[in-house]
Parts: sequence; structure tokens; C-alpha cells
Amino acid sequence: MNVCLKIHNVLNWTGAACVMLLAGCWAPRSNVWTNSHSGKWEDAGNWSSGSPSNRASIHITNPGTKTVTIDRDTTLGRSSNTLLVNDLIVAGTVGFSNILALVHAGTNVPLQVASTLTLGTAGGPGFLIVSNSALNAGALILGSHNGAVGAMNVQGNATVNVNSDITLASSSSAATSVITLNGGSFTATNGVTRIGVAGKGVLTVTGGNHTFRQIILNPNGTGSGGFFMDGGYVKIIGNGTGPGQGLVSNWVIFDGGDLDGSGTSLTIGMTTDDSEVSIPQGASGVQGQLAAMYVGYGQNTGTFSEAGFNSCEVDVSNQVVLGDCIGGSIGNVNLSGGCLCVTNPMQTAVLIIRKGTFVLSGNMGNGGKLVVDNIYLTNSCGQFVNNGGTLVVKGQIFAVAPGLRATRSRGLVTISWPALSPWPDWGLQTNSDLARPDGWTADGVLPTSNGGTNSVSVTPTATQLFFRLMPIL
Repeated sequence: MNVCLKIHNVLNWTGAACVMLLAGCWAPRSNVWTNSHSGKWEDAGNWSSGSPSNRASIHITNPGTKTVTIDRDTTLGRSSNTLLVNDLIVAGTVGFSNILALVHAGTNVPLQVASTLTLGTAGGPGFLIVSNSALNAGALILGSHNGAVGAMNVQGNATVNVNSDITLASSSSAATSVITLNGGSFTATNGVTRIGVAGKGVLTVTGGNHTFRQIILNPNGTGSGGFFMDGGYVKIIGNGTGPGQGLVSNWVIFDGGDLDGSGTSLTIGMTTDDSEVSIPQGASGVQGQLAAMYVGYGQNTGTFSEAGFNSCEVDVSNQVVLGDCIGGSIGNVNLSGGCLCVTNPMQTAVLIIRKGTFVLSGNMGNGGKLVVDNIYLTNSCGQFVNNGGTLVVKGQIFAVAPGLRATRSRGLVTISWPALSPWPDWGLQTNSDLARPDGWTADGVLPTSNGGTNSVSVTPTATQLFFRLMPIL
């Protein structure tokens, strides 16, 4: 401020120019909650500088566990002027926690934090409850790597909008910063939501309708980031359908609800090894829509497990890719319940097993169900294990067939090949003319197995001049 005044006095700038320059030099003043007990947000006597204002940096950080309340009385009349602030910190001190309760204030007049809303600092934990109220914030930070945790609970008929990034952290894996969405609407479409930047962070969704641009769990690979969903609807817009452009998993558990990532991807194992996404046994009604799923990425291992009831279904419209032989990542899929559908109306969707294992298991009609347009199983380090369940292939299976060997004895030709395991099984086809790609037909003779070799003996005829192996669906 002094610099601005000095320049004005020396150069004699115009009043309009001076106003612009002075505004650029303005910094928010701190306004601290001084009451050691609970109280109302709008009461001037609770603050060091009177009621909150739009030029204030608001701190609810003093000793003593307490709740500061914003309710219907706050949003009425002149008190509503206190709901526009520059930034807001809610944090306790050692042995104490502070709570901001934004409850029953209605959604017409929101609490507006122009810059950053921080819950929990090095001093102590901070908590926020939003119920039947509205909140707009520039950015949101819960917890810190060198201090306490932060927690936020969004309940019914609440509306929360965050215009930039969201960060969840804590000081260790024994302490958790958490956002719990039990209802209402939570929207963060402009920034990245990073959970578990340090220590441990968790996003829990049990109800409501919520939209995120991108969610990255354990983004630095040194913390623990989790996403638990047991109801509600979550849409992830993403920045594309490639690896790491939508939901990036550290650990994810879906017990219920609808995850809509139809325009983006799920990547399992991008930021840390041994990442897992699970629809556990007993889960019911889980619905998921994705453009792509990458299981294992970089040099990390990722696992997708689906063991829920038949009402659980994950639809992938473009591709599911397991691992990578060159990069060294390993992808594992265990499908023992529910349905994984890798398909689209053009039947161009693909399941690509590069490195890792896809295991389909269960009883017919009461186990895992895989519906897929096309399967690519062309790398020796990728396997498909068919232990039961239901397999529906709408298109083709592209796999490296074992080599054929032909021997002649007494007018018979024996065609043999290694009995490879675990999948696919191979059947012999014949053709009279290689120029007719539609002329291949099944040989019709069941092969015999002996010592790891399958074989079929045929009598050469004009219609059986050429032989090949094709996967048996």
C-alpha cells in the first residue's frame, strides 16, 4: 500500500489509474473467531474484527472444541452480507477440533469462499457439515502432510460447487482426511480431485448426484487414496479416454451406486503398484459405464475384481487393456459375479490381454458373465482362464495358434498340435481353396489327446486340402 501511495504522489497519476493500482496492492485482512465456545457465524462479537466480510481471511482456529453455525437466520436480511469471504480456514489446536456447520440455511444464498477453503492444518483437525444449504469455493484443501486431518460431510438438499482443485492429505496412513457425500449435489468440473496426496485420504459416496472432472487416488505414489461407493450417482467427465485421463485408482470399492465415466477411462495401477478396484461379493445394483479401462500401467500391477450379484454390471464401450509386455505392467481381472460388457453397437470394442491373467469363473447363470465384441490374446505373457461362468463373444478371438504338424501313414494324414492351456481351446477347420476365405468349415472330428498333444486323423479328399486351427468359443 505504501508503494502505491508513493508512486501516486511522485507521478501524479490520474485518480482512475490510482484506484486500479491500489486495488492490485490490496491484501485480505485476517478475521479470527475469538469465542472459546460455539456460536453463530453472523454475530460480530465472536470475531476479532466484527462480522465476516468479502475482504477478510476468515480463521476458525482458536483453542476449544466448538461449532460455528450458519443457518436460516444467517441468510436473512443484512446477515447475508457476511457470507462472502476471501478465504476460510477451519482447524483446531492440539487436543481440540473446530467445526463449521452450514445447516438449514437454504440454497438461495450460498456461503461463498472466493479463494481457498481449508479444513484442518498443522494445528489440528477441522470439520465442515453442509446440509440443506449451499457452498461455493474456489479451491478445497482437507488436511496436510505435516498436521491434522480435515473432514467434510455433504447431506441431503445441499449444493456444493468447487471451481478449482481439491486436495486430501494427512500426516500418516493412520490418519484419514475424508469427503463423505451422503446426499445433495457436489460439483467439481474445472479442477482435479487429488485424494491421498500424502498420508491417507478417502472419498465416500452413499447418496446424491455428483460430478467431477478427474479423480486421482494417491497421485504422488507415496500416500493412500481410496474411493468407496455404496449408493448415489457419480459422473466423471475426464479429459479423454486414454490412461490416467479419468478415474485413476489406488483402491476403489463399489458396493452400490452408479459410476458414469462413459466419456473417459478407469486406470488401475498408474501411480502405485498393487492397485485394485473391487465389486465385492454381496454387492448389489452396482452400475458402471466407461469408455476404456486400463488394468496395470507403466511398471505397476493393477487388479479388477467383480464378484457381486447378477444385478451388477460394468459396461465398457471401447477397450479393456490388461498390462503391457514391453513396459512390464501386469493386469489381472477376476470375474466371478456380475457382468462385464465390453461391447458397442458396431461390435468394435476389444479386450486386449497383453500381460497378466483374465479369470472367468462361476456356474452358468450364477457366476461371472463376460460379453465382449473381440478378444486379442496374442502375447505369450497374457492368459485367459475359463473356469466357468458365461462367455459371449460377438465378434472374433485373435490369438496365436499353436503350430500344426502333419504325418502320413497308410492313406491317413494325422494333424497334430500342442494341447495348450489354459485357453482358448482350438478346433480344426478345413478348406479346399485358400482363395475362398469363406470356405473354411469345422472338421467335425473330435481330437484325441495324448501326452500333451491333440490330433485328428483324416483321409485327404478334394474338399480337405488345407487345414487351420481356430479358437472354439
